[in-house]
Amino acid sequence: MTRLLPMAGQRGFSLVEMVLALALLALASVVLAQVGVLPVRLYDVNARRTAAMAELEAALALIHQETVTALPGSLRWTAAGARQAVELLRVRSSGRYRLAAPGDPLEFAPAPLDDRFDVLGPAVEAAVGDQMAIGPFGAGADPYRPEYRRAYAGPAGTVTQVQFLPAGAPYPAPAPAHRFHLLSGAVSLMCDPAQGTLTLFEGYAPQAAQPVEPSAAPLAGARQGLLAEGLTRCQLRHLAAAPGRPGRLLVELSKQAGEDVIRLYREFTLP
Repeated sequence: MTRLLPMAGQRGFSLVEMVLALALLALASVVLAQVGVLPVRLYDVNARRTAAMAELEAALALIHQETVTALPGSLRWTAAGARQAVELLRVRSSGRYRLAAPGDPLEFAPAPLDDRFDVLGPAVEAAVGDQMAIGPFGAGADPYRPEYRRAYAGPAGTVTQVQFLPAGAPYPAPAPAHRFHLLSGAVSLMCDPAQGTLTLFEGYAPQAAQPVEPSAAPLAGARQGLLAEGLTRCQLRHLAAAPGRPGRLLVELSKQAGEDVIRLYREFTLP
């Protein structure tokens, strides 16, 4: 039998060299594993941050849309404990009423009570269940009081004459520029810090007192939409109008996104 003998000058690995080689191999494996995991972690962090930012931005965009289409002078604020709510009246369409002949003008005389008028200018959109309001509002003129609103009684669609149900008395006073508004209903935005939510309530009739309890009428029967959840901070503030300065709505939202906290603040100028 032929035996293979080591060549002169050759020797095997020592135990120390083998242990050192295995340690280096393990260290390289750990480094390579971390290099592979790091991009995944960064992607996850960025995805959470982007999702949280998008959720808050979408909520603020909807709030902006509601303030733009709100009846001027209709925003009001209230709180019940830590819960805060802002309410406004959503305008479907606006126009000018005819004040004098020819045509059918809006009469402010106490008798007989008027129940219709011609639209002066472009036709307006109307729907069954709408209410009509004639301002201006503010300085004691509250659009949530029934004497400033009438139930729309005409057909749905584009109309050139507005019909409404008399309320036992004429409107208190003509509006500047003869403006009227058709309202599709009331809208509430509610911050609930205990639940960490911002919720929209819509499609309910205006009330004299501002509702703030979600489980009671009219909010319990309203359509609800969750605008944001998992909030670490949700704050609504209303700064009333002052001479030479319009009213403002201040909104602050915060949401945890992994180890980061996304905070957004907006100030909306009210019509």
